[in-house]
Amino acid sequence: MKKFIPKINTLMTYKTQFIAITIFLSFCSAVKASDLGDDINIKPTNCNNQQISLIPPLPNEISEVIFREHMKDNAPYIHQLRTVSTYWSLYLPQFIPSLPTIRPRILTDEFLSLFTNLTSLDLTQQKGNINNSLSELTKITELNLSLNSTVTDDVLMTLPKLSSLNLWRNSTVTNDVLTIIPKLNSLTLKENIRINGDGLVQHTTLTSLNLCANKRIQNKHLEVLTDLTDLNLDENSCIDHSSVSKLTNLTKLSLDKNSSISWRALINLTKLTSLNLSQNSMIKDEHLRLHTNLTYLNLSLNCYITDNGVRALPRLTTLILHWNNNITDNLIDELVENGVQVRSNR
Repeated sequence: MKKFIPKINTLMTYKTQFIAITIFLSFCSAVKASDLGDDINIKPTNCNNQQISLIPPLPNEISEVIFREHMKDNAPYIHQLRTVSTYWSLYLPQFIPSLPTIRPRILTDEFLSLFTNLTSLDLTQQKGNINNSLSELTKITELNLSLNSTVTDDVLMTLPKLSSLNLWRNSTVTNDVLTIIPKLNSLTLKENIRINGDGLVQHTTLTSLNLCANKRIQNKHLEVLTDLTDLNLDENSCIDHSSVSKLTNLTKLSLDKNSSISWRALINLTKLTSLNLSQNSMIKDEHLRLHTNLTYLNLSLNCYITDNGVRALPRLTTLILHWNNNITDNLIDELVENGVQVRSNR
C-alpha cells in the first residue's frame, strides 16, 4: 500500500501521510452533490462520448489536490483511489483515459482543461503541448516552467494574474515576455540563458529573485530592484558588492559557492535575518558581527566562520552545520541548551 501513497510533503512521515490520505479519502467518499457547488463545471463523458450527468462537478480545492498528486507521477495511487472511494469510483473511470503518460512526462490539453480554477501549476520537464489549455487558466498566479521546452511567450501573455514565475533552465520563454506580462513578485532565473537584464528591469516590484549560476544579469540590472527582500546568488560570478549593497530591504540572502560578493556588500544590509554562507570564503567572523538580527545561518562546508562569529548573533534560532568541523561541540551544546535549532550531520 505504501507505494500508492504520494509524497504530499517530504517532511511528513509515512505514518502522517497515511493519516492525511485516509482523511482525504473519507472526505471524498462522503461528499455529496449538494456539497460540491459550481466552482468547476467538469462534465466527464463515457466511452460513447455521452455526458455523465450523475457525477457532480469537483470543487476547486479537490481538483487542485488531484492535479497536484497526479503530477507527482503517481498514477498507481489514482487507480487505487478509484477502488477505495465511492465518489472517485464514479468519476475516475471517465477521467483516467485523459491522463498523460508517466514517462516521458507528457501532459495533454484535454487533461489540463479540466482544471480551469488552478492558481498554482508546476510544469517542470513537461513535454506535451498544452499551450491552448494553459492560456485558459487565467487564475494562475504561480507557474513553474523549469526545464520546460513547450510553453511559449504568447501563452504567458494571457495570464493576467501571474505573480510568480520559475524559468530555471527554461529554453523557450524569451526576454520579450518580461516586458509585456504584468509585474512579477517572484522570479527564478537560475541557470537561465534566454533572459537578460532588459526584461528584468521592467519588474521593479520584485521581492524575490533567484540568480543562481546566472550569467546574463549584470550589476546595472540588479541595483534598480530595490524592493527585493529575498535574493539568491549561489554560484553567481557576475554580480558583485556594488549592486547588492544598494538592496537595503534584503532580509534573506544566499551566497552558497559565491566568490564575488565581498563583506562590503553586507555593510548596508542591516535588515538581514537569513544568510546562507555554505562553501563561502568571502565572509569572516568580524563581518557577521554587523548582523545581529540574523535568525537563520547556514555554515555548511564553511571553514572561515568560527565560534566567535556565531556567538555575535544573539537572535539566532537556526544554524545549519552540515560537513562543518569549524564550530566546536561546546558551542553547539550551548546553542541547543538556549533553544537554537542546530542541524548537523556529524
